Amino acid sequence: MKATEFIKTLNDEGVIDPDWPTLKKDEFRAHWKQGKCGLMHENFAALANKSNYADFDANFPDGQWVVMDAPKGPDGDSAAGVTYKTARIYAVSQRAVDADKGPAIARLLEWMATDGYMLIALVRKV
Repeated sequence: MKATEFIKTLNDEGVIDPDWPTLKKDEFRAHWKQGKCGLMHENFAALANKSNYADFDANFPDGQWVVMDAPKGPDGDSAAGVTYKTARIYAVSQRAVDADKGPAIARLLEWMATDGYMLIALVRKV
């Protein structure tokens, strides 16, 4: 209930777009470019792509983008979500299982999901 009340406060104060519950992605992007919200969360590539922020710059030539920590709720907690939001589905061929490669593949996947996670994410972005 506290979270709902906090979001209502943000909505009432005009800090977030009042249409946020119903916006589709393209509508959301049109709204932040028009300045209809004072705080937003956007995919970095979508935000930083010159073709996407040019409209904002045209509408607000003196405006500045300020990267900030996620706002704190009534109990002082905040969250910006997971580091990377994409999900992966992996499949292992029957041929690999028949060749007794299943345990090695399982170890690789376990490493990718733990110790190697950030290394793989960084390499993938290059």
